[in-house]
Amino acid sequence: MKKLTTIIFSLLLSGLAAQSVLAADTADQLPKLHMKITNTLKGQQFALCLSATCYVLSEKQKEIALADNTVSSVVMTNMNNMQMYTQVLPDSCKVNLKNNQTLTVTGKLVGKEQSVFLNDMKCSVTTNA
Repeated sequence: MKKLTTIIFSLLLSGLAAQSVLAADTADQLPKLHMKITNTLKGQQFALCLSATCYVLSEKQKEIALADNTVSSVVMTNMNNMQMYTQVLPDSCKVNLKNNQTLTVTGKLVGKEQSVFLNDMKCSVTTNA
């Protein structure tokens, strides 16, 4: 009985290990987001919300996995006071992404306390090698 339990446990562990390797490989293929956004509003931290997921803007922006393949809305969120600012989604950003694609969002964060938006917001999609 002990030997059977050991075999079953070993098979479960090897299955979990295979799933984690597969998950890591799949994560590399997921659509990604690259933000090239200039924040002119010093001293305030903002997040770019695409559809239902928000991504914090940082000085050292890098590619991150997108939580949703379809971009249907854009909202800027002030992380200091959680104020949300909606804006019209440009046609270039209305995309359905596939695996191995990167959405690059560019623009300049401008405005005042009651109205913040991405000026000249543009999106482009590239296919990763």
